[in-house]
Amino acid sequence: MRIGDATVDVKLLSKQGTLQADIINPSGYKIILEWKGQTHISKETQISITM
Repeated sequence: MRIGDATVDVKLLSKQGTLQADIINPSGYKIILEWKGQTHISKETQISITM
C-alpha cells in the first residue's frame, strides 16, 4: 500500500489483534505503528495516518 510517496507494509500479527504498519518514506526514516486489541480486518478496513 502506498500513502503519498511513502511505502507502507501492513501486517496482521495475530488474530487477537496486533496490526503493525511499517512506513518508510523517501527521506529514509521508518515509522512503526502497532495497534493492539480487537481487530476486525476486512477489505473495507481503512487505516488513517496523520503526521
